[in-house]
Amino acid sequence: MFFTRSAVLLSTLVAPARAVDLDNLDTQTLLALTRDGPLVVTNMQGDRLQQATAILYVNADPSRVWSVMSDFANYPGWMPQVETATVQDASPDAPVVAYRLSFDFFLSFKVSYTLAYTKEGPYRMSFRQTTGDFAANQGWWEARPCGSGSLFAYAATVDYRSMKLLRPILQRQPSIDVGLGTSTVAVIAEAVKRKVGG
Repeated sequence: MFFTRSAVLLSTLVAPARAVDLDNLDTQTLLALTRDGPLVVTNMQGDRLQQATAILYVNADPSRVWSVMSDFANYPGWMPQVETATVQDASPDAPVVAYRLSFDFFLSFKVSYTLAYTKEGPYRMSFRQTTGDFAANQGWWEARPCGSGSLFAYAATVDYRSMKLLRPILQRQPSIDVGLGTSTVAVIAEAVKRKVGG
């Protein structure tokens, strides 16, 4: 649903444990690969997912994407699984937001964590967990001008194995960890596309 053969090919071209560098990716190729949905690039170290990045074209300029993505308090109305989002610090360059997520997949559970964000450019924001249910939860998102719209990228590294509830399952089936990471960034990117009208 979210993946194409091209996505798998590109993931093998990216060096392990290295972040995706949008400056060195050809825009026309990305547009072709994201025509039917997000391109998901994985960075692996052995059988462990280091980072997953979803990239797709959205029919909205970067300022519109930024407006939607930085309106954290309204995430519960459109961002998948977000039950609450409480802005603890509303600084435009370094906001802090506490989240509570609710999942109902093969198990039903809730997850809570707080993310500290850092504005890194006109339409780029990084984040890292300061407290919460994961040992690690960090990443970034960015919107870049592309024709009449934007290329949007969302990257995340989440240590799902650190959760007591999931640890036994992920130890028996490590591929589920990769599936969780890649599907999460793809679902978030698709949600952003729908929200911005894209």
